[in-house]
Amino acid sequence: MFYLDTSFVVPLFINELTSEKVVAKLQTIPTGEVALSLWTKTAFSSVLARKVRMQESTEQFALETIRKFEQMMENSCQV
Repeated sequence: MFYLDTSFVVPLFINELTSEKVVAKLQTIPTGEVALSLWTKTAFSSVLARKVRMQESTEQFALETIRKFEQMMENSCQV
């Protein structure tokens, strides 16, 4: 089982310096072996809210990204 915390999840959805490495690592994890907690969802939403407040992102992008994250949680992760 591989637990993904927020610092690993954010680069999956927001382009960062580590995004390519994170995607490459995630592709090596067997299907059904990824776990997240509801705290990760809370922290991820907080990161996006801060980006909107700091005008680094739009509200529309944040809402769309949260929706994509929730789909990943539902379809690919154990919570």
